Parts: sequence; C-alpha cells; structure tokens
Amino acid sequence: MHASSWILPPTLALAVALPAQATSFQLTDLAAPAGFNPTYSHGTALNDRGDVVGHANSASFPVATTWLAPAAASAQRSGEVSPMPGGRNGITAINNGGVMAGGYDGAYGAMAMFNAGAGWQQAPWPDARYICCGQVDDINDNGVAVGSWYPLGLGSPTRWQRTAQGAWVADTLPGGQGG
Repeated sequence: MHASSWILPPTLALAVALPAQATSFQLTDLAAPAGFNPTYSHGTALNDRGDVVGHANSASFPVATTWLAPAAASAQRSGEVSPMPGGRNGITAINNGGVMAGGYDGAYGAMAMFNAGAGWQQAPWPDARYICCGQVDDINDNGVAVGSWYPLGLGSPTRWQRTAQGAWVADTLPGGQGG
C-alpha cells in the first residue's frame, strides 16, 4: 500500500482536526515597589497561586522584588522590595510553597540565596574551600533547587535541597567543575 492511499478513520481525523482548548490569561502590570522609580520591572518566575518574583531595575541596578497575588483578581500589583543582601540582586524562582531562590553580586562574585519564609540565607557551595560563585535557576515543589556553581570559571551543574533541620546542602557532579 502506498502512503498516498492511506485513509484515516473518521474519528481519528476528527480528533486531529479539533482545536486545542482555549486558555484564558489576564495581563497584570507589575508596578514598582512604593517609593521606587524603576526604568522597568522584570518578572522571572511565578507559581500556581500567581505570585511573581524577579527584580525592578533603576539605572541598571536590579533590586529583588516580589509581586504577591492579591486575594481578588487585579490588573495591577504593587511590588515589594525583598530585603536581600547586596546592591544588585534578583529572585529567579518561586515554588508553590512560596520558597524563593535568587542571588546577588557579592564582593567575590555571584552569591546564591534561598528564602523559605524566614528571610534570605546564603546557599552553601559543594566545596567549602570556595566562597562563591554560582546561581540558582529553579526550585520545585519538593524544595529541590538546581543551578550551577563556577568558582574557577568552569561551570558545574549543582543541586540544593533542605535537610530535615532546614539547612540547605549542595551537591554537584563527581569531579567538580563539570569534570
């Protein structure tokens, strides 16, 4: 049988021809935090509640910002500056439990941070001999975060997770530095 002579059963042809279900979205203005005059706001992640995290930027100076979902639907949300260390900082991820991950530019390089509701704490590195550098890119609902660690300029995939006592621990691929 030649491919040109194949005929699809009517039910299959109908299923293929049906349009996808339409999804409804509402645009939301991520307004600047009170008293802050940014050139722009940048949302980097959101969770199922509609909480948005990212940064507001003024004169190329990012400041970690959250836009928490209001109880009622609104077309505008006022941002709140998240008190993270460092002058240049931002939030890169938030899970459905509200645990946030981000980072700031420290004196020696990029510093990864976590906030599980009790304020920001610095993420540990896989090798305690190094005091920097890396980033957290995402965090799942189980509290496992992923990113990279690169104290010598060579990146290595890194995973962070919390212990039963609430401390963060990091591990990376064997050999370190992506090796």
